[in-house]
Amino acid sequence: MDSSKISTGEQSDRPQAATGSQSATSRRVPQLDFLRGIAILLVISCHPLVGTPQASPWEAIVFYPFAYTGWSGVDLFFVLSGFLISGLIFSEFKKTGGFQPLRFLIRRAFKIWPGYYVFLALTLPLLASVHVSMKYPNLLGELLFLQNYIQPTFWPHTWSLAVEEQFYFCLALILYLAVGRFKSIKYIPYACLTIMVVALIGRFLRAQTGEFETLQSHLRADALAFGVLLGYLHSFFPERLGALVRPKKTLLFALLLIATGLAFHPKIYWFGYVFGLTLAYLGYGLVLVHLVYSSWKENAVLRTVSVIGVYSYSMYIWLPAVSYIVEIYRILLEHWSIQLSMFPQVCLCVFLTIFAGIGMAKLIEFPMLRLRDRYFPAVRTVD
Repeated sequence: MDSSKISTGEQSDRPQAATGSQSATSRRVPQLDFLRGIAILLVISCHPLVGTPQASPWEAIVFYPFAYTGWSGVDLFFVLSGFLISGLIFSEFKKTGGFQPLRFLIRRAFKIWPGYYVFLALTLPLLASVHVSMKYPNLLGELLFLQNYIQPTFWPHTWSLAVEEQFYFCLALILYLAVGRFKSIKYIPYACLTIMVVALIGRFLRAQTGEFETLQSHLRADALAFGVLLGYLHSFFPERLGALVRPKKTLLFALLLIATGLAFHPKIYWFGYVFGLTLAYLGYGLVLVHLVYSSWKENAVLRTVSVIGVYSYSMYIWLPAVSYIVEIYRILLEHWSIQLSMFPQVCLCVFLTIFAGIGMAKLIEFPMLRLRDRYFPAVRTVD
C-alpha cells in the first residue's frame, strides 16, 4: 500500500466487510485495524485472569506475561483514537478551512453512546439483583462519563471511555477557539505537548503520596494527546513524519520503549507509574506511524487480527460482563466438584467476548453508524 495515500480522514468506524462499499467513507486502513486487534486482544487476555484458580506451572509461563502487560492495550487504544479522530478533524479543516464542534461531538456520540448505554441498561439491573450498591452519585457518574472521578464505578473498564469523552470535549473546545479566533490550528502541537507534560508532572506528584492512581483524565490524557500530535504531523507534514519512522531502527527503538514501559507495572512500581506509561504510549505511537508509512502485506494471521480490530469497541464494552459470567460458570462447576483450570477459562472468555462483540456491533454499533452517516455525514471534498 502506498503510504502517501493513507489518510486518517478516510478511516471509517464502519467495517468494509459489513457494508460491501468502497466509497471514501467506508475504506479502512488495515494497519490501524490490526493495531486495534492487538489492543483488544491484550485487554481480553488479561481480564479473565483476575479471580482465576491457581495456575499450573505451564499456565503461569503462558499467561503471566498477558496478566502483567495487558493493561497497555488501553494506552494503545488511546494513541489510536487520538490519531484517527484528529485525522478526521484535520481533514475537515483542510477541506473547508473550518471546524464544526457540534457535528464532531454528535458523530462521536453516535459511535460511543448507543453501545455503552445499552450495556448499562442490560447489566446494571443484574448488578442490582446481586445487591451491588447503586448510590445516586456513582450512577450519575456512570451515566455522564464521570466515573473516573466519581468512585467506585460499577464496571471497572468504563473509566477509559470517560477519559476519551472528557478529552474530546476539551479538544473540541480548543479547536473551536483556535479556528474561530486565530483561524489556524498551528498551536495544536503545543497544546498536545502541554497535556503530555502536565500528565507526567501530575503522575509524579501523585506518586509522592504513595497512590498510583491511573483512572483520572488529567493523569492519562497524555496518550490521547500524543495520538493527536501524530495525527497533526501526518495530516500536515507527512513527508517529515514518514522520513522519521521509515528506518527499521525506529521500529526497534519503539519496541524497546514499549518493553521498558511494560517491564514496570504502573500499579506496582513508581517508575512504571510515572514514566512507564509514557514510554509505552510513545512506543505504541511510533509503531503506529511506522505501520502506516510501511508497505502492508497481509497474511491469514494479520487479516484475522485486523477483522477482530474492526469489532474492538463492542468487544471492549462487553468484556467485563463476559468475564463475570464465565467466573460464575466456574464457581458453579466447582459446586459440582468440577475444576475449570486457567487455560479453558481464558479461552472461553476470549471466544465469548469476540462472539458477543461481533454480535453487539452488528446489532447496535453498525446500524447507529449508518444512521449517523445518513443524517450527519462526514465532510467531503467538493470536486
